[in-house]
Amino acid sequence: MHFFDPNQTQALPSSVPNQRTGPNNGSALTPKTMQADYAAWRACVIRWKDDAAHWQAEHDALLRRLADMQRFVVEHGTSLAAHEAACGSVEQSLVEFERLIATHPDAENTGLAEPMESRHSELSARVRHIDDAHQRMAKHHAEVGSRMADLERATSAPL
Repeated sequence: MHFFDPNQTQALPSSVPNQRTGPNNGSALTPKTMQADYAAWRACVIRWKDDAAHWQAEHDALLRRLADMQRFVVEHGTSLAAHEAACGSVEQSLVEFERLIATHPDAENTGLAEPMESRHSELSARVRHIDDAHQRMAKHHAEVGSRMADLERATSAPL
């Protein structure tokens, strides 16, 4: 993690106007020029404090949003577990139904054709329902993963 270091020495473009340091830089230091510098610097300090207060408010909002995201990720895990259980249930139903078909190849002649067709239709609907949920979950999972990767990249850069 990278935290703000107010003493950092990395050179950044300055937004501070009129940085006169004395006769060696070609500007005369007079009470009037020094007062002008101080007034400009006070304006900078006011802007910095306003920015910091605004950023703090944004930071507080981000913390609330992050807590919401954490709850979402936990709920997403619960949804994934439920989806996996539903997939297992459908798989078990398919195994059972395939076994029934294999043990009754003459279902048309024994009166089992209609119940087997009904069961087949039920399984078909369940498979379509699970596939629809799976497709939505896959898309959503990929989007969330991508956004998290973007956030990780943004937060790994030094301030």
